[in-house]
Amino acid sequence: MKKLFLFIICLTPALLCAKELPTLDVVKQRLNGDKITTENDWESMGNGIKQNIDKGILFVMPNSISIMYALAGKNQNEVFLSSISANKLCANALLSAIDMGQNKTLKNNMIETFIGALQSHNYTSVTMVWGYQYKVQLMDTKKGIIANCEIK
Repeated sequence: MKKLFLFIICLTPALLCAKELPTLDVVKQRLNGDKITTENDWESMGNGIKQNIDKGILFVMPNSISIMYALAGKNQNEVFLSSISANKLCANALLSAIDMGQNKTLKNNMIETFIGALQSHNYTSVTMVWGYQYKVQLMDTKKGIIANCEIK
């Protein structure tokens, strides 16, 4: 009995990490249905699709879904408000894509992960969301700060 219990405990994290993303068509349908994207604005890109949304770009690939969002502003307050918008967009869109948009706990975890990236020395934060890896990375570019939120 102890061996079975230990086997189940050891196997559980592997099962949670092994979750596959929905197909491109399913993700596209969910995002369109939740009005995050629009049906006619999708563009093909290699083996995936993309769409400009709000102040960013949403990428849907077979093994990941990501959003690149430009944090813009003329001063620190405007950049802070922009990061709040990016944080909400990332959580809402990515949870919608995996059909978990109604789950407030997951949304709060994702929001905390984004905040963790803002506070991290390497501007990166990672957590598990419903069996998927959620990663937020902030990148300084010549044109400003880009927030990259990805679930895979």
